[in-house]
Amino acid sequence: MDFNFLLTQFILPSPCEEIIYQDLHIRVKRDDLIHPVVSGNKWRKLEGHLLHYLNSNYTKISSIGGAHSNHLHALAWACNQLKIPCELNIYGHPENNLSPTMHDALLWKAKLNLISRSEKDTIGESMAKNNTYWIEEGGIGPSADLGIAKLLAEFPKDLDHKNNIIAIAYGSGTTINAILNQTKHVKLACLSPVKNKVHLDPSNRIIILEESIQIAFGGFNEKLLAFISSFYENTGILLDPIYTGRLMMAFTEFLQHYPQTRDIYFLHSGGLQSWIAYNQRHASKT
Repeated sequence: MDFNFLLTQFILPSPCEEIIYQDLHIRVKRDDLIHPVVSGNKWRKLEGHLLHYLNSNYTKISSIGGAHSNHLHALAWACNQLKIPCELNIYGHPENNLSPTMHDALLWKAKLNLISRSEKDTIGESMAKNNTYWIEEGGIGPSADLGIAKLLAEFPKDLDHKNNIIAIAYGSGTTINAILNQTKHVKLACLSPVKNKVHLDPSNRIIILEESIQIAFGGFNEKLLAFISSFYENTGILLDPIYTGRLMMAFTEFLQHYPQTRDIYFLHSGGLQSWIAYNQRHASKT
């Protein structure tokens, strides 16, 4: 399958739906609808990397991440579709059973290497010596900016206004930093659920959202699940329990006390496959 034919499987540009929730008018950029498997910022960040690879002489693609990485899940699928050899380096404590992400990756013919976190800083260098196109954890890198530029072009032309605000969840910070570099005025309301938060480019346009719940990454919280359920019942939009659910909950709480804005946006970055592992992990509670 060539790249252009692959794109015919996607819903692009993704729709931007206006919803009303808790008396708030929010425009939701539905990147979760791009594709059932690879969606949201996972595809946005991957597109440039895949094009770079296809226009080079590399012989395979490799990346790194945890056993539940949305990025690795998307990469394995895309490489399988494009017949690109794919090697994934999974760090963290090996599990007795494969995670849903790892299981899917094997079905998509990716090679899995279980590594320790201490190997993280050196494995990229060793891969580069083997004519391998290396993608840093989370898909970060200059090539990722291409997809973010396309994402921004799909928003209304007046998105970049000083009185507009857009909510974005982040892990690696790639999407936020790229949007900061490609806009001048719009404010970014950001939330990261990860324990060791990455550095964001300094900007007075960034608002770090605070959560009213105390919860570990991927942890169980009844208030969060009740919010996700309420949001779905009222809007028909499903959020995930790792990133977008926590983001929307914190964002709507924040907006109750934020000065009136011109337009309010929310980037739905996909990741809905995380429900599979989440429900398995918390089966006795859900």
